[in-house]
Amino acid sequence: MSLTSTQFLTIVDATQPNSVNIWYSEAPPGTPQSFPLTVFGFTIPIIDNNGTNSTQLLLSAQQINMTLNGYNYTFVIQSRVSRTVTFGGNNVTYYFFEITHVTINHLADNTPIILSQIIVAIPSTTSTIFFGGDYDVLLNNVQDNRQSTNVMVADRYEIKGGPGSVNPTNIDDILTLTARKANIQDSNYSMTGWINGRYEGTSTNSIKYGGLDSAITGKSFKGSYFPSSITTASINNQISSNTVLYNDYLSTSQDDLPSQPYVTQTRYVTNGTAIASSDNTITIQLLAGTTYPDIYIGDIITMGDGTNQTTFTEYIRVEDVQIALFNQNVIILDVTRKWNGSPSGQFAIPNTRALFKIPNLTKIYQLKGNKIQGISKGRLVIKESLDILTIDGFGQVVIV
Repeated sequence: MSLTSTQFLTIVDATQPNSVNIWYSEAPPGTPQSFPLTVFGFTIPIIDNNGTNSTQLLLSAQQINMTLNGYNYTFVIQSRVSRTVTFGGNNVTYYFFEITHVTINHLADNTPIILSQIIVAIPSTTSTIFFGGDYDVLLNNVQDNRQSTNVMVADRYEIKGGPGSVNPTNIDDILTLTARKANIQDSNYSMTGWINGRYEGTSTNSIKYGGLDSAITGKSFKGSYFPSSITTASINNQISSNTVLYNDYLSTSQDDLPSQPYVTQTRYVTNGTAIASSDNTITIQLLAGTTYPDIYIGDIITMGDGTNQTTFTEYIRVEDVQIALFNQNVIILDVTRKWNGSPSGQFAIPNTRALFKIPNLTKIYQLKGNKIQGISKGRLVIKESLDILTIDGFGQVVIV
């Protein structure tokens, strides 16, 4: 008769759980062992004879080879279960395998079964247990690139046809469509997100997408910077001797080249009221019999004494123009004071003071590759015109 699996495991737990045990059919008690017999399963401890933990190997195994009495047998695993028992005062863990039944008929009756070879576990690459395990040799080691269905490889390691030839070495294979396929995905030539950036390109415009205006717009020119301490005579001497080194600059002027700004006398402040540095409204009086250029929103003006802009260096931006008393030639300006970081000015004494319009206030930047940076207070020579401009601490061309 044969032991049941429960009877077999009870004997294993009590006698030798730390050894390999084979569950097979046997003769009734008191009768000689006879062959053939059938193997139903076996137990294998997770710690082998060398002290190595074989848990992962036994968990991944689908077949196990054994040499019994000199004959090799392959056992196909049908199920496995892990068991832990206390034996000799220690915890012992082993796997119990049930297998596809195997018949042993090579032995003579009454021959004991002897296991004479180390057990070899054979993991199966089709097992879901195998993928990602310790014995999955393809994990993070091998990559098989996807090949294109249309694109072929053009070998150009050598020149075929002599100097000047543009044909690849495998031109014949390409023409007959037998060249090996390129390791590239077909979607690289069809997926919008990929081909637009590489081949097709995209077109956008401000009407459709709005967009952002450039932070700085202007025109480039050649110029040479000098510190404020260098005199005009010294600069002219270097220009005459062709020792001036010119660099790239950017001008915000609407003209092709920056030039020295000029002022136009526009209005006299005669209303008898002092203008403080914090006032954002200025009332001006037009003098009878005098022609004045118009003032528009966005114009830059400055204040000065009499007919010369020499006392104040503040720039003022006109935000709104109101004709308050047309009969009396009075105009009220809503303004932004200290425009572009200029220092503040004021009319402390309510006597005749002049307002001057600056039609061309230009800012200069230095170009360095694809970057721009401001320049310090000093002098700047324009290569094309040889004008010598004065630059304030904000990089603006100022009136001198």
